[in-house]
Amino acid sequence: MTVSLFSTINRYFAKRFLFWFMTISLAILFIVGLFEFIELLRRSMGRPYIGSRSLLEITLLKLPFYFQMFYPFIIMVASQVTLWRFNQSQEIIAVRSIGLSVWQILSSLILSVLALSILNLAVFNPFSAITQNRADILYASLFKKNGNSQFSINESGLWLREKTQDKASVINIETYNLAENIFLNMNIFKTTSTGALEQRYMAKKGTLIDGFWQLEGVKFWNIKDGEKDLDDLQIKTDLSIKKILESNAKPETISFWSLSSFITGLKKSGLSDLRYNLHWHVQLAKIGQALALILLAAVFCLHPTRYKKASTLIFLGLVSGFVIHFLTDVVHALSLGDKIPIILGAWSPVLITFLLSTGLLIHTEQAH
Repeated sequence: MTVSLFSTINRYFAKRFLFWFMTISLAILFIVGLFEFIELLRRSMGRPYIGSRSLLEITLLKLPFYFQMFYPFIIMVASQVTLWRFNQSQEIIAVRSIGLSVWQILSSLILSVLALSILNLAVFNPFSAITQNRADILYASLFKKNGNSQFSINESGLWLREKTQDKASVINIETYNLAENIFLNMNIFKTTSTGALEQRYMAKKGTLIDGFWQLEGVKFWNIKDGEKDLDDLQIKTDLSIKKILESNAKPETISFWSLSSFITGLKKSGLSDLRYNLHWHVQLAKIGQALALILLAAVFCLHPTRYKKASTLIFLGLVSGFVIHFLTDVVHALSLGDKIPIILGAWSPVLITFLLSTGLLIHTEQAH
């Protein structure tokens, strides 16, 4: 018997799955958020200037990132709960008695997860990047009071921001080679604590030497003296090549749609793009991983309720979800360590899970 993808049965299955997906998502985020808030409270001890409201704001801003992290696992748990409930209520037996196969039963869940995964990548991933970036900035302002530097790359070049106790410097470099310590066409803007422009330096060339910017061909401007031309000049800085290399934005703070251009900028600057390239592939692979985990959930939850080891199989299904999540992180770590290729590190867990699940499901269907 064939059933349309948008038949009454499939719509019913999809609605139940979406209900459990939302319920489990909220439950996991509540638990993770509670632990995150408690950890922030622990870190804030001895810092009376940090209020619980700020800690709560950081926690809420980080929840979208945690959702991204646990998304495949949430899909698997929601699939298991949905199929287990259908099995308990004898609905699986009823629909199979009219001739529906395992694949027809799962088609509504697969279609729902495909739509959710595309929506997650297209809309929720950029939102998560924005909130995570905001959370990092807020965390740094509360817990790192001794100053910080920020780093970004765009069409206008390399941008650096250096903050001290009462002043800030914004540095724009049009052409740069970090490997050779060469910076061309530099603009350094120094501002007061209120954000007012105090000084500006325009240099044809600069290098970083022992805590100083060594500038050549400088045009200097300030409020008192106006503009001056200088052959060379040294400006004190806390920046170094090592700090710039280590201050790259976290991959999770960059939208999936902005990663390609960011990676291109890193390659031009001589910076390593390994983390960002892997992150791009991992975000794309989550679609396949979510679909593969539905099939794995079905392997453990489509047995008849009278089957003596049904509860054991469901428990094993949950354990397998944790194991896959752990092993996936291990494979990603191997990719970051340059032990295996990025594509293999990002896609091999998806492929292995998919092949294993498909084989077991085919065996289950033939046995039935």
